[in-house]
Amino acid sequence: MEIKVKSDPKVFERVFEFLGVEPLSVNEEVKANPSGVPKSRMAVDLLRNNKLLKSAVNLLPENTKRKLLNHRDKLMAKLLTKEPMSSETERILSKTFASDIDNLEKLIDRDLSHWKTHITSKT
Repeated sequence: MEIKVKSDPKVFERVFEFLGVEPLSVNEEVKANPSGVPKSRMAVDLLRNNKLLKSAVNLLPENTKRKLLNHRDKLMAKLLTKEPMSSETERILSKTFASDIDNLEKLIDRDLSHWKTHITSKT
């Protein structure tokens, strides 16, 4: 199993130790399942919904399959356009999760003020 995020490896070590589980490898280069508005609906559908392609990929060894899916996701990222979040949506989400961020800061004893910039600057 592989966790696909970008973070400080020491944080993961502490989490694994806290949970009492074996450490997992962390691949920071993988950006799985990119999102956005398709530049070409047909190309995106071909990569995402092609049952024949999925069946063929599932027959491959796990390491080869992972590499192929990483290449697919990189290609997908190029075929998608990110649209910025509206100010109103950002404001609502910031207010909704403000107390959760405060609680998480206390729980992990870590400063998450960079997550709160939108809360303080737009309220």
